[in-house]
Amino acid sequence: MRAVGALRETPVRMGRWAYIGSLTLLLIAQASAGHARAQANVGEANVQDGAAAPDEARALLDAGELAYAQGRFGDALDFFEASYRKRREAQTLRRIGDAADKLGSHARAIEALKSYLARVPDARDRAFVESRIAANQAELDVVRQQTLFAASSAKARTDSEPKAAEGTTAAPAAALTQTKSESAGNHAGPFWLWAAGGAVVVAGIVVAAVVISAGASPSTSEPVRGNIGSAIQTLSSR
Repeated sequence: MRAVGALRETPVRMGRWAYIGSLTLLLIAQASAGHARAQANVGEANVQDGAAAPDEARALLDAGELAYAQGRFGDALDFFEASYRKRREAQTLRRIGDAADKLGSHARAIEALKSYLARVPDARDRAFVESRIAANQAELDVVRQQTLFAASSAKARTDSEPKAAEGTTAAPAAALTQTKSESAGNHAGPFWLWAAGGAVVVAGIVVAAVVISAGASPSTSEPVRGNIGSAIQTLSSR
């Protein structure tokens, strides 16, 4: 009985496994189809972008040419660089170099024109382009020299400022010392003058006192020794 039951259940189990297998295959097939559709959409988008890029690049290049003709070299340079990002054409490099040359952007002009010649070694305008590269290089060298000179001049002024400040500080100190010396000399001069004047006054008083005393005493008095005594005796005899 068990054997009969097992034989009866076998077809049922096989049917279940067959159903599960077919369902799995269906899911795999659907996933593969979805992936293929996604790849196809990406391919179509790339084709559309590839077709749109040249059109956008050309429109930007035309806008740059118009701005260049109107003398708006900054706008022209922006348009040319945007066009080159869309489509890297050698001729666009030449136009970038021209616009940068007009703006005085020497480094950018040199870079673009050298890249143009590297892309087109046998360009018909090679001689003219090389002359513009040389001219921009000369201008760039002048600008660099002026920058270095300005920097060195600024450094020299900065270095000389402390020395000038030291000289300015020393000058008032020397002047103050000289003023003090002169003031001391001026004070010393009147002191000696007053001392000499005082000595003269004292001498005059002494002489007057001697004369008075000589007049009151007899002339036979003994002369006072020394030079001052002789002077007193002389005055008494008179």
